[in-house]
Amino acid sequence: MAFSQAFKAGSLQEDGQLAFAWLLLQLVMLPVDQSCLYHEDEQLSEFVRRLTTFSHPEISVTGQKIADMLASFNMSTAQSTEYGPGGRHDNDHVNFQDISILPTAQEIMSPKFPFLRPASFLTDPETEHTCVADQLDNQFHLMREDMLCEMCEVLQIALGKKKGQRGGLVIDRLNFIGVYCGEEGCRTQCTIALQCAEDLPPLKKKSGEK
Repeated sequence: MAFSQAFKAGSLQEDGQLAFAWLLLQLVMLPVDQSCLYHEDEQLSEFVRRLTTFSHPEISVTGQKIADMLASFNMSTAQSTEYGPGGRHDNDHVNFQDISILPTAQEIMSPKFPFLRPASFLTDPETEHTCVADQLDNQFHLMREDMLCEMCEVLQIALGKKKGQRGGLVIDRLNFIGVYCGEEGCRTQCTIALQCAEDLPPLKKKSGEK
């Protein structure tokens, strides 16, 4: 408190101002549950404004970093409806930074569509002041869904929660033969050589037909 009051009063020397800027950056970079107290400080915006206008390059750059960090937290709440983020399962949160990368069992089994923002929302002039955070939020959801959607779909089919064909094939009784790197003088990427104890199921059916 005394440190911030000294900065506000302009009584800090250049080294003290630089230290204050560094400390403020560390505080806003804390995890959301720890940094929210500092984000809500009414004096923060004034501190950042002053830091970004300093002639000392390191202080002003640090101030800009703080401003960018705050912008990434300032997400729009325009879509906080039944179709908005949060509430679909135990890993669906309004703040994307609270979402675990790995899906939970409840998420995998959820029949609800994941939250994705429409393109029209991202280009809406009314959300311009939150565009940085909205873009980060949107990219996180898109990339995560691209990574998980196929896995979740296959698991739901395998568990009988969704209709569809299984794409996997389980092969029993495989024997390890060795590592194959191509012929001498014509090397390829290393591959593991395995040998089946019997024909693969699809081939076994064809052999029976013959």
